[in-house]
Amino acid sequence: MRNAKSRPSLGRDARGLAQPPHGVLHPGQLALSAGFAVHWPYTAIPRHARSPVNPVPQRLPGRWLSGAIPLLWLGGMTGWVWIRWAYLPPMMPVHWGLNGFPDLWVRRTPSAVAMRIGIMGALCLAFIALAALLLHQPPQARSPEATAAERVFRRRTALLIVACAWFIAFQPAFSLLPLPYGSFRIWMLLFAATLLTGVGMLVRSGLRLRSARLR
Repeated sequence: MRNAKSRPSLGRDARGLAQPPHGVLHPGQLALSAGFAVHWPYTAIPRHARSPVNPVPQRLPGRWLSGAIPLLWLGGMTGWVWIRWAYLPPMMPVHWGLNGFPDLWVRRTPSAVAMRIGIMGALCLAFIALAALLLHQPPQARSPEATAAERVFRRRTALLIVACAWFIAFQPAFSLLPLPYGSFRIWMLLFAATLLTGVGMLVRSGLRLRSARLR
C-alpha cells in the first residue's frame, strides 16, 4: 500500500495527456530552446562568406551507434511492456512537478502507451537528424582559425543534442517501468546539469568562434 502522498490523483484522469499549467518543461521544449538560443546567433552567416577551407564533414560522436542506442532502448522497452502488460498497474504517471514527483496520471491503455513511446521516439529521431545535419554542413568561416573554431562549436552542439536525445529516450521508463519512486528527480537533476554544462561549453566555443571571425 502506498501512503497518501504517493497515491495517484484519480480525480484528474479526465484530462488525459494534457499537461498541467505548472511543473517542469517538456524535455523537448527545454532542449530545443537551449540549443537554438545558443546556436542561432552564430549560424546566421551570409552565403558569400562561406569558404572551402577544410570542407571535410564531421561525423556524429560514435557514428551510427550514438543514434541507434536511444531507439533500441525505446524498442526494448516497448517489447517489455507488451510481455508484462497484464502485470502493469492500471494507472501510469505522465507529468512530474518541480519536486520530482508525479502530479498527473492517466489510465494505461495501448493508445496512451503508444503515444508516450512514439512521441519520444519521434523527438529522438529529430534530434539525431538535426545533429547529423549540423555536422555535415560545409564550414562558413573564411580563415583556417575560424574554420577550426567553427568545427569545435558544431561538434559540441551535436554532442549536446545527442545527449538530449538519450535523456528524452529514457523518460518513458518512469511511466512504464517499475522504477523506484522519486527516481525522476535524479533524472531531472542530471538532465539539467547536462544542459547547463553543455550550454556553458557552447558559450565559450561561440565566443572563441566570434573572436576568430573578427581577426
